[in-house]
Amino acid sequence: MKTKVALQGALGVGLSVCAALLLSACGGKVNMAEFNEAFYQGDKENALKIAKGGKGVLWDYQSGVNAFWLGESKEAAKLLKSADEGIEKAQEKLISTGYSPYVYESVLLDLYTAYNYGSQDDFQKARPALNRAHDKQNQAKETFAKKIEKQQKQVEDLKAKIPEKVPLDKLEGQISQISAKFKVAKEYEKYKGFVNPYVTYVSALSAMIEGDRPKAENLYKQIDKVVENNEILNKDFALMASGDTQKRTWILIEDGSISTKQSVPYRLEPELSKLIGMAVGLKVPDLLDIVFYMPEFVPGKRAFGSYSANGEAIKLLSSLDAVAANELQAGAKMAATLSILQGVGTSVAKALATEKLAEKGGAFGGIAAAGTHTAGQVHTALMEPKALESISTLPKQYLAVSIPNTGDEISVKGDGKEIFNAKLETCGDKSGSLKSLCADKNNILVLRATSANAPVNAQIIKEQ
Repeated sequence: MKTKVALQGALGVGLSVCAALLLSACGGKVNMAEFNEAFYQGDKENALKIAKGGKGVLWDYQSGVNAFWLGESKEAAKLLKSADEGIEKAQEKLISTGYSPYVYESVLLDLYTAYNYGSQDDFQKARPALNRAHDKQNQAKETFAKKIEKQQKQVEDLKAKIPEKVPLDKLEGQISQISAKFKVAKEYEKYKGFVNPYVTYVSALSAMIEGDRPKAENLYKQIDKVVENNEILNKDFALMASGDTQKRTWILIEDGSISTKQSVPYRLEPELSKLIGMAVGLKVPDLLDIVFYMPEFVPGKRAFGSYSANGEAIKLLSSLDAVAANELQAGAKMAATLSILQGVGTSVAKALATEKLAEKGGAFGGIAAAGTHTAGQVHTALMEPKALESISTLPKQYLAVSIPNTGDEISVKGDGKEIFNAKLETCGDKSGSLKSLCADKNNILVLRATSANAPVNAQIIKEQ
């Protein structure tokens, strides 16, 4: 009986090797599933406790976002800063932090930093953080290009380690075939270019409230190129054009859970594997079985199907799922190249070593037969999809609406159920609160709805 020798390949674009393992192994003894359950069911105190048990960029990021929603601003500032410093070290010094962030995650880290400062009325720090988020987004193409350039070097290094007789040119067809499968949904295509309209919108809205109309108009036009004829944008444009001085409350909703990524196993075509086995001199070339992994996009989930504020519908502004899907697709060919090459290199080395060992023992057939059961177990494990690490506290989508401060309260509903309520009262020189918003000021209120059964978290990130 023949024993096939299999080894998994690389996991793809922007992903560290440890992403193939349980996430707890990459960032301390933390169970990602346990954290996600606590966060999305509304037990953010427990989620923060779990996240702080982890180490490194990923868990600093998760903990920082969680702390912000709990209103623990000092803790959030410290954790978000630590995550940002870790990402910069990884990008500038090309060192491993055990986690390689997606571009959109890096952008949103600065947005949450701006949120956090804004919630404390520290606009001197909030404004630069918001500018950094917007600048990072504008530079996203360059950032991604540098990542691809770095990965191209990895490709060359992998090729150098593969025996010369391996027909690398034959792999090109397989690479093209695999990468072609990674296509974004048609409704996501407009988000190409790594642009998250929501980030630009928060910058535009802040500029409008501060009275910087030229900056606001320029930013709104940038968003309109991505999400044309959006209702909330049209409304804001009309407000600027009319010179309306009525104070308003803008309600921004982070809804649901972002898409997850998992590594899905593929096998190199048997004939191609056999050809490679023959090229490197395997006595039984069809023993070579090359398994590699590619990242796959799994759409996120909504918390509610619809939202309203004081009876007015809250409309979709931006899909973070779409942004994530486009970034994954952009790196698909490089992911396939890296994954297949590593799979070939490691599998060939293992197969040659196995045959050499068998020859020394003089009983290759016996070893092969004895190893069949173990190999079968290995194959079963290799062919199961594996979760890939990414920031799980982010939403699936963003919605927005503005309400004039003319009534007695602001009431937000999700699928007809009230999920937030605050009075509208005159504040004068005082600041508002989540129970009593300032009727005499413009407010930006951000809500985080994780699931239909969980309480909604809220923060005021601007009042002026």
